[in-house]
Amino acid sequence: MRLVAERSTAPRQNVLSAAPGTKQRRLLCTVGEPHTPGICEWSEEGAGWKPVVEEGNDPTVTSMGVVYVREEDNGSSLWLAGNVARRITEAGWSDRHAAGRPGAREVLFCSDRNDGADIYIVDPGQPPLRLTEGASRCITPAWSPDGSRIAFASDRDGLYEIYTMAPDGTDVRKVASAYGHSPAWSPDGTTLAYAGSIVAQSARSPKPTSVCLVPADGGEPQMILGASMGSSPAWWDPDGATLAFVRNGWLFECDVASGEVRQLA
Repeated sequence: MRLVAERSTAPRQNVLSAAPGTKQRRLLCTVGEPHTPGICEWSEEGAGWKPVVEEGNDPTVTSMGVVYVREEDNGSSLWLAGNVARRITEAGWSDRHAAGRPGAREVLFCSDRNDGADIYIVDPGQPPLRLTEGASRCITPAWSPDGSRIAFASDRDGLYEIYTMAPDGTDVRKVASAYGHSPAWSPDGTTLAYAGSIVAQSARSPKPTSVCLVPADGGEPQMILGASMGSSPAWWDPDGATLAFVRNGWLFECDVASGEVRQLA
């Protein structure tokens, strides 16, 4: 079965985006016309999609609720969904890849507000604080479960690879010398899943992207065979036994121990 959501009266093709909630996994999707997408959430009770935001994309679940990107005339900004949507960052730049700190209000995001791609942290209502800087591009940040480390992708050594750093931007460590982006922490914080490969490769001719695993403290990465995927990240189940990922609009799940992959929808 292919997942199809309904906004108004017209069915639309979905681009799925799953995000872990504070207690359980929630499945979100961006659906609609390319220039005016909306966000829906899968409802187990109603066995269907329900609208969350009429206009928005790139959703993620945080302790405050669903944070999403709203496209504006002069860039894109972060908003918090609710009965009355709340702006988190001002327009004028391209703000994307939001990630909420577990159990707290702080939100990480990637922005070009300093003529590049850097990672910032913002407490809603306060000015954003820049965590990375330099000539490299830093994208797709993710908090560790205890909020003590941040994983992200950076091309500072020529191609995107996975790094971690302290919440203030210090103590930057390369996790693996392999192409990758969109890291996701295991629930116990010991392992990072990422979209990429297990070897370094040319950014101009990247190999097919797969779900890969690497110790969060660094080490040899491993690829889950059969878990080839698109550019979207993977998401852990709360017990850490399985990973969900999206390939060409289809939802798959892989067993971390055995590597077995099965299609969910």
